[in-house]
Amino acid sequence: MKRIDIYIMRQLGLSLIAVTVGLAALVWLTQSLRFIELVLDRGLSIWVFLELTGLLLPSFFGVILPITAFVVTLFNYVRLSSDRELVVMRAAGLSNWQLAKPALGIAGLATCICFILNIWITPRLARILPRVAVRDPQPDGGPAAAGGRVQLGRRRPHRLCARPRLPGHAQRHPGA
Repeated sequence: MKRIDIYIMRQLGLSLIAVTVGLAALVWLTQSLRFIELVLDRGLSIWVFLELTGLLLPSFFGVILPITAFVVTLFNYVRLSSDRELVVMRAAGLSNWQLAKPALGIAGLATCICFILNIWITPRLARILPRVAVRDPQPDGGPAAAGGRVQLGRRRPHRLCARPRLPGHAQRHPGA
């Protein structure tokens, strides 16, 4: 790899990491608000809240990464053009393909990461999320006092709810 390729790749890579993490943090913050009600109503710990919202992060990255890769690539090449660095590189004899090679490398890496996230990681975490069960600290002798658990399940599409699960009772599945 030439020094020019490493220079452009480093510019693209650092920008991509910064923008992707920042945007994922923003999306995580907005999406985690739906779990606040669950934590406050049931008296669950902050660790359960972090676990539930942490299970959503790979799906955020799978959606955000292609968008940020495009925006970061566009931004960096516009900056290189406005600083006249692309003019100097073209005057040095680099072709359009040689100038595009770092962007294509970053795009390929982002594509591989999204493929892994969307094909393997996100579906596994989507199966885990509804099965996350935590102790319900109810002082009034509710299900936790009887040794029960609170199971997260789906009430409506894209909305999670908590329902008590009593020991010895069969779990009812929606639609069954």
